Formats: sequence, structure tokens, C-alpha cells
Amino acid sequence: VRVITHTIHGWSFNDWQSFPVRQAYVFLEKITARITDRLIAVSESDIVKGLRQGIGRREKYSLIRYGIEPQPTGQSERLGSRVRRGRRLVGMIACLKPQKRPEDFFQAARLITHRQKDVIFLNCGEGILRPRLSAYIKEAGLTGKARLLGWRRDVPEFLSRCEVVVLTSRWEGLPVVLLEALAQGCPVVAYAVDGVPEVIRNGETGFLVKPGDWRGLAEKIELLLSDSALRSRLGRRGREWLAKSPFQKELMIRQLNSLYPEILRHKQERYEQRQERRDRAAVRST
Repeated sequence: VRVITHTIHGWSFNDWQSFPVRQAYVFLEKITARITDRLIAVSESDIVKGLRQGIGRREKYSLIRYGIEPQPTGQSERLGSRVRRGRRLVGMIACLKPQKRPEDFFQAARLITHRQKDVIFLNCGEGILRPRLSAYIKEAGLTGKARLLGWRRDVPEFLSRCEVVVLTSRWEGLPVVLLEALAQGCPVVAYAVDGVPEVIRNGETGFLVKPGDWRGLAEKIELLLSDSALRSRLGRRGREWLAKSPFQKELMIRQLNSLYPEILRHKQERYEQRQERRDRAAVRST
């Protein structure tokens, strides 16, 4: 194999792991970085985190952010007829797995729905935590107030119907769903992990909360639900910021298209230099 690249979608180690497990993953990343020609990061935080752990040299890293296409504001009559009808929606798009910490989303829902009866919490996604979350929804008295929608294909439409979009991940590389939420003019409340603060400007396009603080999460969600002017302002700023940001699909493709030939040229130059040294050594030996 002439070239090996690795795109980091969030490192395999994280602060929630035990120290021995985390260090084992760091060790493996260090070893594989030695045989990797280029480490492609989707966020600045991944570069900082990798270098802090001694994984690869700075010149091995390339930052190529995710890019999305401009999206028209979605309108979903089908979704609206099923769940809206006088209800305000708070949505999250996340796999039902430990990394995404969906139980925090529904704990926040329990607090809010006791005070605001017209709000419904919806999660799009599937995963191993579905049975546990289904049981929690029933035990917490959230039946009819919170739902697990499973996989959805109408993401823009779903987001366009939400008053607030939430993300409770423990760790991330750079979550695309936040870009999609901004594209729909929807304010976000999210845990401030890894690449998330590179997308969400706290107080400008949404709110960031300390990871694991689901009570603080509920407070910010409720603030947005109670202030339509604030929601509109943050949503408008989010769309405007995204339109001028580097998170564009065309830019991402151009960067990738230029990166691979660059790596190949560099490898070829190094090969030719080694070959030249061998040839000179062979001449001297004769």
C-alpha cells in the first residue's frame, strides 16, 4: 500500500473511559500514526487532542472540516400531522448508544414537561439503549410527551419543525447534525465537547452546557422555549454564520481532491531521494 490516511471522527479514547483503557487506545493510535502518511481531522479539537497525547507530528495533520450543501427550510406536513397539532417540538438526532447519552435528553424532558404541557420531546435514531429508554419514558410519566422515532430519512423536515435541537454526546469529532440544525435556522443546546464549540457559538447560535449537566441542559432548553424572539435571533444568526463558514461541501471536496495527489507526490519524491542515495552508495562501493 503506497499511501495510508486516517480520518479522525473523534479519537478512540475519551475522558469517560477508565485510565487503563484510555491509555491502551492512545498507545495503539501512537503506533499506527507511525505508519500513517496523513491524519485528516474534521475539527481543530481533534488535532489539539492528538498532539497533546503525542500522536504523530504536527505536519502529519490536515484539517478538512465536514461540509454540507445549502439546504432550503424543510416543511413536513406528514410529520406535522402526526405529532405537532398544538405541540412545540424539541428534537434530537442521535443513535441510542452510550456515546450520545440520550438518557440525559429525556431526563431534561421530565423536568420541562412538568412545567410546560405543550412540549413534546422526539429522538430520531436507533441503538442498544432503546429498551432502557422506552422503560424510562414509561416510568417517568413521559408517555405522550416523549417519543423514540427510530431512523428517519426526512431530517431537514424534522429539524425545521423543532423549536430547539439538542445534542447530549459525551464525545464527538464534529457532529453534522448541528450543521444541519443551523441550516434550518434552529437554535441548539448541546454539551460542550470536542468539536461542538467550533460549530455552536454560545449565546449567539445556541447554548453550550457542561457535559453531563442535564439540569443545565433543561434550563437552556426552557429559556429558548419561553422566548420566541431569542429563538428567532439565534436561529437567524446560525444560518447567517453557516453560510459564511468553512463548513461547505464544495470546499471539503476541493480540499480532499488536492490532498491525495499532494500525498502521492510527497511519497514519490521521498522514494526517488532514497533511490538516488542507494545509487550513489552503489557507485562508491564499486
